Amino acid sequence: MYHRRKIGLIIIGAIQLCCYVANLTIMIIYDFSASYKAAKDNYFTVYYGKPYNRIAPYMLGLLTALFLYAYKNDDAQSSRMKRWMDHIDTKKWLRMIMYIGGAFIQVFLVLSFFWINNYPEDFSLGFNTIYLTFSRSLYIFGMICVLLPVLMGNGVIIRKVMSLDIFTPLARLTFGAYMVHPIFQNFSTLDVYRG
Repeated sequence: MYHRRKIGLIIIGAIQLCCYVANLTIMIIYDFSASYKAAKDNYFTVYYGKPYNRIAPYMLGLLTALFLYAYKNDDAQSSRMKRWMDHIDTKKWLRMIMYIGGAFIQVFLVLSFFWINNYPEDFSLGFNTIYLTFSRSLYIFGMICVLLPVLMGNGVIIRKVMSLDIFTPLARLTFGAYMVHPIFQNFSTLDVYRG
């Protein structure tokens, strides 16, 4: 990525594409539901924990880091990424669209999961396939839209709110929940199968 940026971008795109193809293939073969309450016996072993199904959001984060690096270190004359980032930096209306659009994407995905998880019979194989293939990447894209201008030095209010000391215990609690959530999902899934 550092020495051959175009090759790096091609590799990121190829990994993204492979991840999406793997997800689509697994969804079509196994007919998984987007709801944890309707999870099949092999959902966690075939789909949920596999790195090739989870790498797409990571690649988006890597791409964001590359854009930030270009913004801070590249010359605008020779770098298209730098020019894009400068455009974000100078256009307040574009940053506002990113903040609002990114927040909307994240809130929509979080709130829609209530319906998906509690009423799995209302959703078709096509919906489940598209949702499970792209929802993680879409959520991270929304997060990138909100955080990228902040990381560039804009969004003073967002930066001040996010750096309040009150969020430190919540951040630790969130990380702890992230670390143990697979155990609780497995217990929940086992209860569904027994009931």
